[in-house]
Amino acid sequence: MCPRTLLSGKGTALVSRALEREGIRFDQKRTNISEVHDSSLFLFKRILDPADPRVKLAIKHAELKKKYNFKPINLENGLRAVYASRRKGYRGRWTDSPLSVQQLTQLSRALTNVRLSNKLIKGRKPLEIKGDYSLNFEITNSIMVGKDKRGVTGCPEAMCQLHLRKSGQYLGRIGFNFHVEKGDIVISVANVQGAEGRKTELDEFKEHFRENFGEFLIKRLMGTLGPKFIYRGIRPNGNNKTLYTMSFRKSGITTFKK
Repeated sequence: MCPRTLLSGKGTALVSRALEREGIRFDQKRTNISEVHDSSLFLFKRILDPADPRVKLAIKHAELKKKYNFKPINLENGLRAVYASRRKGYRGRWTDSPLSVQQLTQLSRALTNVRLSNKLIKGRKPLEIKGDYSLNFEITNSIMVGKDKRGVTGCPEAMCQLHLRKSGQYLGRIGFNFHVEKGDIVISVANVQGAEGRKTELDEFKEHFRENFGEFLIKRLMGTLGPKFIYRGIRPNGNNKTLYTMSFRKSGITTFKK
């Protein structure tokens, strides 16, 4: 179904409500008009009228760009990411005019995801666990098909990752995103994936820890970031449904359909 597009007048109120709902707040003192214009051109392909509520998104983008100097791939990752919510976002084409509420919702979430990923995940030290195993947080650096020299595949559905390793060898991961609902921060686990060719090692991990790696990583994520967040899982449409379902059920988080 084609998402509902914005109309003048009534559409302005819809945009304002959507941005408020998604927790878009900013400090305009952190940016100047030139930076806001650059972000407006980047996001919307034109300089917006100051009265246009979408200017808030341009200001937020400029503020985050100045503070974190994130890359375009990070924003694109946030736009492609999956968020566990009954209110859906939509990536679509940014050449669409006017944009839909669903597209602006997705852009708002992408910016929130960039902000909280940099604030809460980037630069975290590895976590040691029993034996030769370790866990490390990463920001997704590839959203393309294929894997890097470590065996880590691209992850367009999640901006943040928690990796499981043994003696430095990559065994598997979970991928997750941040968004805001009614003032609460939601963490959506959108990816549970073992490394290709590492079934034996993952079976050994399960035997040693009495938990599959997905359940273990979700619980460790919750234990590390704490109870102030809302944790949700997203069930996939394709393969590995059993792995996702079992990991979510045993870690006790609410699940949503993709």
